[in-house]
Amino acid sequence: MIRALLEGKKTQTRRVIEPCEPAPLVWRGDKPAPNCIMVKVPARHGGFMAGPTFNPRYATGDRLWVRERFAISGIGWGKKPSEARGGKVHHHADPEHGWHDYWGSWRPSIHMPRWASRLTLIVTDERVQRLQDISEADAQAEGIERMKTGRGYYDPTVSKAMVRAGVWHSKASQAFEALWDSLNADRAPWASNPWVCAVSFTVQHCNIDRQGVPPAKPAILEGVS
Repeated sequence: MIRALLEGKKTQTRRVIEPCEPAPLVWRGDKPAPNCIMVKVPARHGGFMAGPTFNPRYATGDRLWVRERFAISGIGWGKKPSEARGGKVHHHADPEHGWHDYWGSWRPSIHMPRWASRLTLIVTDERVQRLQDISEADAQAEGIERMKTGRGYYDPTVSKAMVRAGVWHSKASQAFEALWDSLNADRAPWASNPWVCAVSFTVQHCNIDRQGVPPAKPAILEGVS
């Protein structure tokens, strides 16, 4: 998905979210917690009623720095990432990353230090919904790519060459389902239809600290290469 961010094809991400304390009774004088979202659910006799309340981790205006699979050479070679500032950063998602396997192994995204990040996300919207309520447009905003023939969508879990073997999807939401289960099948599979927070954002191609902004929260993009 890092390539999708770099190419401007991914502007949304979804994270599993659990309900928090019941919504406060505003009419009684209680004040809702900041950034809380109360979801409406269908009522038994028609219409909607108050449902569970959620407190998303991110809010509009937040800036998130992205971690991805990487390696460091030069003066940073062989050092801990946190101590390798000044070294050359190689990004696994780049076709010509310049890293040679005999230099060592790639480091997982979880170990990328803040100074080595090259992408910054600025949150523009957050919504709480059931996972399976994703629309076709939102599935494409998640980075799902339409086939060049226009007849369907690539399966993001396999090589595009597998299209020749009939591995593709007629809907973007079906391709996203495959992607979701490849990352979350053990804890929150598609079939369980968990509550998720859909976060929309714009992508800035620069390090968070080069923008001169306050400290930001890390956004770890799983399955990034």
